[in-house]
Amino acid sequence: MDKKKVRKEMLEKRMGLPIEFLETESKRICEKIKGMKEYRNAKVVALYFPIKNEVDVLQLCEDKSKIFLLPRLENERLVFAPFGSLEELKKGRFGIPEPVAPEWKGRIDVIIVPALAFSPTKHRLGYGKGYYDGFLKKVDPFKIGVVFDFQISHFAHEEHDARMDVVITEKRTIF
Repeated sequence: MDKKKVRKEMLEKRMGLPIEFLETESKRICEKIKGMKEYRNAKVVALYFPIKNEVDVLQLCEDKSKIFLLPRLENERLVFAPFGSLEELKKGRFGIPEPVAPEWKGRIDVIIVPALAFSPTKHRLGYGKGYYDGFLKKVDPFKIGVVFDFQISHFAHEEHDARMDVVITEKRTIF
């Protein structure tokens, strides 16, 4: 299936999810993340602020032993910055809450990546702007993709599409 069709189909399905499903299955996915050795050993974890019924990974921030980062758009590129609380965030260009702290220049051990879909070979299909693809070319953290299981889809991925180390859904983990 072509990317445009997959994007449209996945977004429509995700937007129709009931709140109970989002809460229950996001929690299940976060528990799987917490069980991963790479996550347990990580000191710095990059997350995302969930939009449009993405998997809610913000509950991971309850772990005070880690530094958590959120993305922000700066000059058409994705950067990550630490944040102390969700109240500190300011709405960015797309209306997504972003951290106001300076860009994190240190090592990122794990990045948890949202998507509209992942292929069975762990290639990411995002919204089409290439922000995550560009960022992930410059750094090398352990990459965990998270989606709901119906978002695992066959699509014609391209060389520039980021590939995860692992993709986690509520039903399976793809290594």
